Amino acid sequence: MKRCLGRSANLHRCNRTGEWKVFCHDHKFQWIIWLSFLIFTVGGSSASLFGIFQNKATQEDVSDIKEISQQGASSKLIHVTPGDFKFDLLSMRDTDNQTHVYSVILNVVAKKGDLYLKKKAVVEGFNLNDIYFSYTEYERNFKLVNISFEKSNLKNKHDSIDVILFFDPEFIFVRPVDVVYNAERLDEHKVGNISVRLFFDYEEKENSILVEIPVVFSSSHKKLL
Repeated sequence: MKRCLGRSANLHRCNRTGEWKVFCHDHKFQWIIWLSFLIFTVGGSSASLFGIFQNKATQEDVSDIKEISQQGASSKLIHVTPGDFKFDLLSMRDTDNQTHVYSVILNVVAKKGDLYLKKKAVVEGFNLNDIYFSYTEYERNFKLVNISFEKSNLKNKHDSIDVILFFDPEFIFVRPVDVVYNAERLDEHKVGNISVRLFFDYEEKENSILVEIPVVFSSSHKKLL
């Protein structure tokens, strides 16, 4: 004879005894309530704990990624102020200038000492507002043809130097209608940007920084290189 494990409405244990295994006939479905209780309490708690640990892990991962990103961010080592890449529209119109090499000056300031600039840079991409540029069936590109600077070593914090980049905008042509009729109106008008990665050494390790160079129209009659 076994005593029923069921509970009454006031949560007192059932006093019946009989040949049943666990519950009497009145409480034979009570195991479902118990099972549901276990699922929604123990299971829910476990899920909550798992969620907490998972969120913590995710936050730690994000934090690690952010930290790694910050450690790799060369903005902690140098600050770069780019000049503009300028298409001189008046020069194109008045002198029929067909020059294809343009210069851009980047001012580099050291945030740490003993930085070494490298004559190495890579054009990673560019964006242009195509309403101002003629269509071409060839692949357009801002080809970096040369890098120039007076010294490579920035010995002390706050030392600065101008880095000159020389570009050939291969198969990138300004629309003739803008050159002829809209040069003055488009003066200093931004029409895109060039993404260039500049390389330098710090503590015997190569670092790089991505620089966004504005592409603008000019009507200043400044000489193109």
